[in-house]
Formats: sequence, structure tokens, C-alpha cells
Amino acid sequence: MNGSMIADSAEKLFSTLIDKELLEAFDRSMFPEALWTQVDQSGFPAALASEASGGIGLGWVECFPILYGVGYWQVPLPLADTMIANYLISAAGGALPGGRVAIADGPVEIAIGDDGRMSGKLVDVSWARHCQNVLIETDGVDGGGGRLAVVSLVQPGVRLQQYENHAAEPLDSIALECAQIQLLSPVPVTSTPGLLRTFGALACSAMLCGALDSCLRQAVVYANDRVQFGRPLAKYQAIQQQLALLAGEISAARTATLVAFSASEATLAFDTAVAKVRASEAATLAANICHQVHGAIGFTHEHSLHFSTRRLWAWRGRHGSDAYWAGRLGQLAIDAGSRDFWERFTDRFDAMMPIAA
Repeated sequence: MNGSMIADSAEKLFSTLIDKELLEAFDRSMFPEALWTQVDQSGFPAALASEASGGIGLGWVECFPILYGVGYWQVPLPLADTMIANYLISAAGGALPGGRVAIADGPVEIAIGDDGRMSGKLVDVSWARHCQNVLIETDGVDGGGGRLAVVSLVQPGVRLQQYENHAAEPLDSIALECAQIQLLSPVPVTSTPGLLRTFGALACSAMLCGALDSCLRQAVVYANDRVQFGRPLAKYQAIQQQLALLAGEISAARTATLVAFSASEATLAFDTAVAKVRASEAATLAANICHQVHGAIGFTHEHSLHFSTRRLWAWRGRHGSDAYWAGRLGQLAIDAGSRDFWERFTDRFDAMMPIAA
């Protein structure tokens, strides 16, 4: 299955099943189980997992349209998280758990006892309340190197405290008390800490690109339709300039993200950092410009613009904000010093791995 087929499939599925009514119902805390069933049957959650593990075995470049579509149509599902989890579980030689899987890349305070059970707390876990399992990074708490572990969320000793982000998406804390875990073998991709945050930021960059294009499309349509002082807003140079500025920023974010999606293992961390910085910075600009173009109507709940802009606000800080990733890039430049600076930058700082979570 090639990239164009994936793109066509994602567009057909999301554009047909997702509408304003479904998104408004989600905002009222109604999880779209029927939508998940359709998406699950499409095979998207296991698209990145190997065929040997029961997945489709696609590459990241081929899956870009799926993650882009999550942002463009504001898909209210833990699809990206489940895709990443299944990919890494498969890479570690584990069996796909099935269902929805959250990933915990935020602050992790855990300990593994002599009996192999886990206790502690996971915070800022997206979609946890709607998932059956969560994938975490032990970061050496078992006495060895950093390892990934699957934790069932439907077992005794697991308690959730529910929160939400700006997009009304779940952002929960998980308390673990002697919870059973499945410790996975080291992932061949890399066993260094920060693996979940890296792939989370990679997927989130594509989602941001989709939401950015959705915002720009809505702004362009409104500017052409809205007549002010006898002519459409799009005829005014100030509006044209702002939309052109936004289009340029979106193009830069998409280019950086596509580079990261095709990165080698050696440059993955650096390219992902650049992609997340560019996408998150564009998200801040896009929300400002699009709401300015729409004027008062864009701030109403009845208008559809907020479905995109609220996700831009939520996702720009997910899996590390632009400031976090820019700080990582800046520290590399400082550590490199003046000698061989340009050569190391153009080689994308292979030494960026490992990444601090």
C-alpha cells in the first residue's frame, strides 16, 4: 500500500465520519466509540507495526497522511498514541495488546519492586481514561538500561485522576500501586531515554501541520466570502500579507516535518526537534492570524474555527514545547563550541541522542 493510497483512504474515512456534530458531542465528554471501531477496522492503529506482529508494516513517510489527517479533521481519538505504541511494542518483539494504548512521555515517578510490580505516578498522559493500556519508559528504574513497559489500565492498583487540555482532550494522571507490568526487550531503534517523547513529538508535528492547513483554509474561505466596505476581505493588502505570512510558516513546518519523517536513526532526534519547533511556532502564529481574519465571529462557539485553534494551542506544547526542543538544539550549539560548529550542525548533531525526557 503506497502513500497516495493511504492518503486517499484517510481522507475518505475522516471526511465522511467526522463533522461538527461529532466534535461538539466530544466536547461534551462523549467518546466516539463508533468512530474508533471504523478507524480500527481500517488498520490505521497498527499501520507502523511489523507484519510479523500483526501490523501492516508501513514506514513513517507512508503514514504521514494518517497523522496529518488527525490534525486536519481534528480526529478525537488516541490514534497517534496507539500507532506509536504499537510500533515500539512491535519493534521490541512484543505482542500487540489490541485496543487503544496511551503513551506516557511526561514526568514519570515510578519504582519496580522485587516482585516485578510497579508503583508510582504518571502525569499528563493523553487519552488514558479511554485506553486499555499505557506504554511507559522505565528509564533504568529496574537497575538496568531504559526499557519500555506495557501497563494494563484495567487492573487493581490503577487509579486515574482526570484532567483536560485546551481541546477538551483527556490529559490524565495515573497512580499505580503494585501494578502488574509487561517489561519489553530493548527497542532496536534506540534504547536511550526520551524515546516516547521523540516519537510523540514526531507524530504531533504532523498533526499540527494538518490543523494548520485546516485553519488556513477556513481563513482563506472566510476572507473571500466576507464583504467589508464593498469588497471581500481578501482584496485588502493587509489581510493578504497576513495570510501569505501564515502560508509561508505552514510550508516551513510541513517541510521540516517531512524531513523528520524520512530521517535516519542517526538524525531522528535532531530532525524531530526542528520539526516540532517549526510546527509549534507556526501554531501560535496561525491561531493569532486566523482569529484576527475572522474577527468576532471566529471567537464564538458556533463557528468551527475553534476546533482547529484549540488543538493548535493544546498540541504545540504536547511532547515538548517549541521552547523545550529549541533549548535542546541550543544546548547542542553551546556544547559544540566554535570548532567544527558548522560541520556538526549540517550533520544534524548525531550526538543529540540521548534526549532527556
